[in-house]
Amino acid sequence: WIEKVIGWLSKVFLQDGTTTTPESSSTLKRWRCHVQRFFYRLYASMRIDELFSIIRDFPDSKPAIEDLKFCLERTNQRQQLLSCLKMALETRLLHPGVNTSDIITLYISAIKALRELDPSMVILEVACEPIRKYLR
Repeated sequence: WIEKVIGWLSKVFLQDGTTTTPESSSTLKRWRCHVQRFFYRLYASMRIDELFSIIRDFPDSKPAIEDLKFCLERTNQRQQLLSCLKMALETRLLHPGVNTSDIITLYISAIKALRELDPSMVILEVACEPIRKYLR
């Protein structure tokens, strides 16, 4: 998909269109890599901001989890994910107005979704600690 989004870069860097110098080809590759990383980080950030809803809607949201997993493998945003998810859980779920059954339902969805996102279960252990404490 990235070629469709950044195909214009080749036109910018190879303006004369007839000859491709090693220098211009190298520059194009570097820019393509930078733009690709930028889009991965941007997309991951957007999905991280939506993660509470993605978890709530799991398994219907499995494609979003797979996309986020793909991006997280290419970016260094696990810490951002952990802090945003913990904050979302604490502010949107763990307060006196929410039924315990709703908390348990979301916790079960979180287990399933985060297991898909991170098979090592580190994200689940850290992010869902506030839920475990609340339910005790």
